[in-house]
Amino acid sequence: MGVWKLKLKAFLHDPLDKQWVLSFDCPKNKEHESHEMVSEKLLNYILPNECIEEFSEITKIADEISYPMNEINEILENLKKPTIIKPEEICFHDIYSRKIRKKVINKYFKNKHKRLEKFFQLLGNIFLNLNCNDEEKAKLAFLLLWQYVPDFFKWVTIHPADSQIPSHSIYNHLVQTSAIATAITNVNELLSGKLEGDIPAFLIFTIGPVQSFIAKARKTQDLWAGSYILSYLTYKSLEPLIDELGPDMVIYPNLRGQPLIERWLHNIFSSIRDKNESFEQIIESFKAMFCHNNKEDNEQKLLIANIPNRFLAFIPFSRKNIADKCKESLTNTLTKFAKEIDTLVKEEYLKDFEINPAFQDEIKNQLLSYFQVYYAVLPWTTNKCNLESGGNIPGELTSESVFNDHKILFEKSEIRNLIIEEIIKLNQNSKNGDKIDYSKAGIGRSYPLLIDLLEKLLGARKSIRDFQYLPSRNREKCHLCGENEIVSLSIDEKQNKSLWEKLRKKEPGLLKENERLCSVCLFKRFFPKLLEKELEIKVLSFPSTSEIASIPAKVELLKNNEEFVKKFVEKYNNFKNSIEASGRKLPFSETVPALKKMYGGKYCSLCSIDGQWLMIESYSKDYLKNEFGIEKIDESFLRTIGEIKELLYKENLNFSRYFAILQMDGDHMGKWIRGFGSFEESEKIEFPTIKETIHEKVLEDLQNNFKDSTNINLDSLIEKVHPSTPTYHQILSSRLISFALHEVRRIVEEKYFGKLIYAGGDDVLALLPVNTVLNCAYELQKRYKEVVNSRATMSAGIVIAHHKYPLSLALKAVSSAEKKAKNLLGRNAFCVQLITHSGETKESGGKWDLVDFINKIRNDLQNGSIPKVFCNQIIEIMNQLLNVEQESVSQEIVEILKLEIRRLWQRKKKYEGKKPILKIEDVIERFEKYIAQDIKNSENSLLYKTQKILMFGYLFYLAKFLTGKDDLNL
Repeated sequence: MGVWKLKLKAFLHDPLDKQWVLSFDCPKNKEHESHEMVSEKLLNYILPNECIEEFSEITKIADEISYPMNEINEILENLKKPTIIKPEEICFHDIYSRKIRKKVINKYFKNKHKRLEKFFQLLGNIFLNLNCNDEEKAKLAFLLLWQYVPDFFKWVTIHPADSQIPSHSIYNHLVQTSAIATAITNVNELLSGKLEGDIPAFLIFTIGPVQSFIAKARKTQDLWAGSYILSYLTYKSLEPLIDELGPDMVIYPNLRGQPLIERWLHNIFSSIRDKNESFEQIIESFKAMFCHNNKEDNEQKLLIANIPNRFLAFIPFSRKNIADKCKESLTNTLTKFAKEIDTLVKEEYLKDFEINPAFQDEIKNQLLSYFQVYYAVLPWTTNKCNLESGGNIPGELTSESVFNDHKILFEKSEIRNLIIEEIIKLNQNSKNGDKIDYSKAGIGRSYPLLIDLLEKLLGARKSIRDFQYLPSRNREKCHLCGENEIVSLSIDEKQNKSLWEKLRKKEPGLLKENERLCSVCLFKRFFPKLLEKELEIKVLSFPSTSEIASIPAKVELLKNNEEFVKKFVEKYNNFKNSIEASGRKLPFSETVPALKKMYGGKYCSLCSIDGQWLMIESYSKDYLKNEFGIEKIDESFLRTIGEIKELLYKENLNFSRYFAILQMDGDHMGKWIRGFGSFEESEKIEFPTIKETIHEKVLEDLQNNFKDSTNINLDSLIEKVHPSTPTYHQILSSRLISFALHEVRRIVEEKYFGKLIYAGGDDVLALLPVNTVLNCAYELQKRYKEVVNSRATMSAGIVIAHHKYPLSLALKAVSSAEKKAKNLLGRNAFCVQLITHSGETKESGGKWDLVDFINKIRNDLQNGSIPKVFCNQIIEIMNQLLNVEQESVSQEIVEILKLEIRRLWQRKKKYEGKKPILKIEDVIERFEKYIAQDIKNSENSLLYKTQKILMFGYLFYLAKFLTGKDDLNL
């Protein structure tokens, strides 16, 4: 016996095509027998002569814990006349998108059944020739099925595990059963051949700091490195857990499809061989045979940070030491990186110089001190799972200890008092006023309460700060973060400065002139090289803010001005050669993926030239000296510069020098995961109800049977929020990762010419051109609702700043803007901060339906039907009539403002070139609606927030920015 055999048999305890087997392939009155026979048949293709029943006690218990609303199932079984669902009536309820897929089973499904069996037959033939034992074969088979079954057989995600409560797919159910079966089994004893129960437990694990670490960035490469480092460190922390217990144990983030997990699988599969080829090669042939092979660039996927800085997992409580192993793995990873930085410096960059002997130790100690780990382990109950239990409570794992031991924490809980207890009453046939016997309620009923308690435990742990003493050496502070002391390349201070300067010259773009860094910031700068070695892939440089700002101009040039492109590339190469002749090097430049894909062949030269060199101000002597240390400029070099400047003057490239940062986050995600939570009336969350999970035919029979019941009001119960369950939690987690992996990158990078930095579930961070950022944000939140949850919403913070504005300040601003979108604008909204070159900030934003209004203003500005001076005039009038120091203004002031807006609109008519899309009635109506959201009553008069009125005016400034021109007069 072994853990992987347990997991495989739990995964196959139901056939993947269970509903078809029960509906079309079974003799009457032999459904259960046939069902198990099919499961064992599939298992025996992989492991001949193995019995599916070996772990049946564990599987049954895990099945019932993971199964949503298993109490309702028990009620259904006791109905006087059980509900019979015909094959053609089998459907699937997608509770998050509120869609019902009907007729998921039909007579033509027989071909898919044969295709599934063919897959297992081929798998069996391959496994016969593998050079490994049965436990290793079980591991390979389980990982293969977990990762690839939804790709090979897409119908497994819409075939219900239960036709009566068709709200979760057979695939989700099997994965959850496998994970919980592992959590309730003492896997230590299993290795010695003894089958014994265990206490299921949660492990939650976090790495920090997050925002402060990512925001310490001078270059976009620093920003990407900070995000990816946290993602990669979380993955490395996960490795002991998934190596020992399997990736299905991780509830959040869902690991299936994660690029780093695919690489982990690749390493496992490649190490096993049959007589002719590796298992990985065999899987590639399977992909070609059973699904359309996705040819997306896997290396590019691998370089996007997708794993958040925390994870939640099931574990057996006897293996609680796995948390320490996860922490140890993180420590070992940081120690390894410290050693590799030491090797890079000593053997590649400064191999001819004597380096501080303690250099590696300084880096290691500072890294280990900087990154903080917090985790909590929560056992679900105080009793081990009883595998021999024959009662109604699976494994005698009850909710008694949860409700009694933690009573004070849950006494006023809405999910307990209004939902969970009523479900338990229904199951126990209790009368109103009767005391509930929690010892007769399964542990699955307390799942959302346990999740809530776990978060409280983690919060308590974080309040106890770990401190690691690092001796102060009275050195200068890091020039990037300003927090830590710089790392010393030499013991001698003068020699230390000299070596930092030599390091800068050795690797162009690594450091600014006279820049010296701490271990943490140096780790960021070296990380692309470290990752190349770690993943054995090419890590390209990241597009600069100047490049992002220039994208609209580059697209226009590449489309319509081939002659200029040729001339500019030629003159730029002369300029570059002149710099290199002086012993200097320009850093390698990278553009956004969409531009490279569209024009990277014929016009690859322009794509590889950083956008700053299309800006005439970049050729000033001061700029070349400050940015690149170029001081000596001879006459030949001056002529070269003059020729480029003349070409740029002649072309009159009047494009915006601004770029945009987009930060998005799902609203109320914690409440969605728990399945409950309080909220403001204005933003009421529509959690899925119990009614939505039940087949309409079953629902009808339930209502008929309980219409005269005096014990409980069934109609009232089924309208209540459905409690969170392990399976529903997994479904939501898998949808979040699907959105992050497959939607966000496509929208940001392929459609809107941006560069994605981070996409982890509901969190997004990206750089975009000014003219595409708002529409990109709008499409992301729209797609989020379509892919993840039609009831959920996203909020966004957007910062538009000059390409030379300090990136660290822009990151702080975008974080602030996102918080204002949630707190000031009431979520399901966006907030934009325009930071002008002078440093002034102009703020606007609103609900997502406002995007269409802004686009109409933008279109009218572009076609000339609204003069750009109109945007300035609205703000001027508002500044004249409003006292910005006053929180509110009277209705009389608002009426005057509306008259002034009408007057300005009438004046603009003499400038009209084309008929505008907007009408003055549209503007006034939108203005009234916008400021009415925060209206107050005071002594029989209405008061309007001054800030909201100004924010409406700045919407016109925003539209002006979105035109992408540099004649903004701001």
